[in-house]
Amino acid sequence: MESRRSFLYLIVSDYPYGFGEPFLEDELAVIAGKFEKVYLILPEKFNASKERPKYKVPENAELIELNIQPGIAEKLLALTSWFRQSWRQERHCIRQVYKQPLDAFHIRVMLAYQALANAFEKEMTQLLEQHAHPKEQIVLYSYWMTYFTLGMGQLKKQFPGLRAVTRMHGWDCFFHVNPGNYLPFRPWLATTLDGIHPISEAGAAYTRNMLPGIDPTKIRAFKLGIAPLPQPGISTKKPKTLRILSLAFISPIKRIDRMIEAMAETQDCTIEWTHIGSAPMNEPGIQELAYE
Repeated sequence: MESRRSFLYLIVSDYPYGFGEPFLEDELAVIAGKFEKVYLILPEKFNASKERPKYKVPENAELIELNIQPGIAEKLLALTSWFRQSWRQERHCIRQVYKQPLDAFHIRVMLAYQALANAFEKEMTQLLEQHAHPKEQIVLYSYWMTYFTLGMGQLKKQFPGLRAVTRMHGWDCFFHVNPGNYLPFRPWLATTLDGIHPISEAGAAYTRNMLPGIDPTKIRAFKLGIAPLPQPGISTKKPKTLRILSLAFISPIKRIDRMIEAMAETQDCTIEWTHIGSAPMNEPGIQELAYE
């Protein structure tokens, strides 16, 4: 059994300043105590106000804001990546597994990811050298599976003693919600990282299906959650009333419309439905559908 590691590098998007990672607050309250030090890495400059963070940061955590902007060197290095194992594996998977013709769209996406990943790897290599922690004591954890996850995989190749894992949510898991029905470098990352953890069983099953031949034990669902909310003595029961609370950003992948259709079929009780979550301006009227 692997010994306990002391240093966690958690790569986030906007935590603790933005609204994009609300579940991370309760997760950090649990996992921060397992490490001597937690580094919250924001790969890109965050322009919103930082005077009042929206979420808590553990006492043993340090915020480190990078400014990932690929320079000429990173872009040129991306152009020379055609014969890398990651690129060979990706081209094969696009044609043979995804059944898509390899075209200019795929190449543009791969080049953009690769240049950003190169810049991230460079910045993180300098940071790891500055901290000088033993690599065998470090966990790299990417909260989203995106270009910095690719950079994290490259760090894993550079320093094999690192442990590297990533979460997957919705847009970074399901190909069909992305332009061109495509997400880059998943096969190589699945073979390189120590673990890929979608937030749902559906996401885990989908990922295993999209990546045949990958060790299925590497792909395990780790669900999001919140701390229990103790409210002793409060009754939520109401005769002949079904109370439903849903929490989600309103988008087609959340299938809110199917919830409404199911509730419309319910008989012999009154439904009190409360939904918490915003919607993009161009999203068709879920509220109108609920009132029909």
